[in-house]
Amino acid sequence: MIASKTAQFQALQNWIQAELGALNTAIEAGRPIEQFFSAVQPWVASFREAIQPAIHELDQHDARVAIQLITFIVNSAERHFQALRMPPGLALQQFGSLEGLLVQLGARAEHPPVATHYTYWLWNSVPLLFTGDPQEIHFHRVVNATHNLHNYSRILLRPICEGNVDVTSPEAMCAIRQTTENMKELCRHFNSLTEMNGSSWVFQPAFFMKRMRTYLVSYPVCRVDWSGVNAANLAAQMAIDYMVGITTEKYRTTVHERLRYLTAEDRIGLEQDMMMPSLTDRILKKMNLNLCRLETLTRSSLGELLLHQPVDVLNSLVALEGLIAAAGRLTSIHWRLIVDYLVKPASQLTPEELANLSVCPLNGTGNMSHSETMAIRDMRRKHPQIGKLCEAVAEYRRSLSATDDKCAGQPAISAESEGAHAR
Repeated sequence: MIASKTAQFQALQNWIQAELGALNTAIEAGRPIEQFFSAVQPWVASFREAIQPAIHELDQHDARVAIQLITFIVNSAERHFQALRMPPGLALQQFGSLEGLLVQLGARAEHPPVATHYTYWLWNSVPLLFTGDPQEIHFHRVVNATHNLHNYSRILLRPICEGNVDVTSPEAMCAIRQTTENMKELCRHFNSLTEMNGSSWVFQPAFFMKRMRTYLVSYPVCRVDWSGVNAANLAAQMAIDYMVGITTEKYRTTVHERLRYLTAEDRIGLEQDMMMPSLTDRILKKMNLNLCRLETLTRSSLGELLLHQPVDVLNSLVALEGLIAAAGRLTSIHWRLIVDYLVKPASQLTPEELANLSVCPLNGTGNMSHSETMAIRDMRRKHPQIGKLCEAVAEYRRSLSATDDKCAGQPAISAESEGAHAR
């Protein structure tokens, strides 16, 4: 069985890589849906025959590979059916017992029985594509860079949040500054989508909204509803929000709703990160403050409190303010991309054109409204409590700059973060 399974995986991967993009493009262009099913049914049948008899012999890795491969076909079928306004899940039912097999594979894989950000992006090194268009690869790289850089930052910040490294130590300062640089690097990755290629962006809104994104469909598996592939489900992104300390109770609810889309190990890791004190908590503790007391302080009293802090605490505050400013710029760029790639293009569509899209551009692929995404942007950019602290630190820095106070022991002023919170 192992030999046949390995051969089946490789053959299916090769077919997806070589043929699926062209097949999907033909169906998008109006070829009959029957042509799609006649091409994929033999692959689905041979997949079932190789996997089903010895499902309990599959290890976690192989079960994850199996889900990854077969959901490229399932998501394509669902996309084409839903574009014809057929109900979600009907395309999957055309593959007979595959639905039940997906549930079994999900249990073995400790992963949802559907396509996710893991199967489409993080584990997809080939990469396999729905459209075959190079623009799809560009987006793939941006998502993976987001995961990799946030994961790097997570490794840097965890010892500080755990209390194993003092938040005012040189080691902590280096970690916070590197995390800030990682945020800036991500800003460059996000902005790369709108770099010019002749007279248009290298990653075009029409391709994203009308093609690539339409394969990230929602559908039920054995009567359990699952949302579409969603980059917002990256565990590292959610963990960084918690480690920095820019979360709210509303966001906690959102994160708990996303836990079901994570692998078992990522879910456990994220829950641990959510329970730790944040960077902000650690610095506030040095000031004999907490979030509740911070909320009661006026801007002037908070400014007065800063004047009486030790130099190492002030340096940590300046570093934290720079990190949160960088996170604010990143989330602002992300919001601009949502507007440019979804909100504006969708406003030009007729009701008929909107109805024909298998994934509605008026919401995220996880079915979150754009207004809810905007609220998360504002949480990171203008946190109700931490934002006040950042404004006070920025004002403190400006006052030092205005008086040209270069006395020894004063924290260094970063020109690049100057004015970041004055906006």
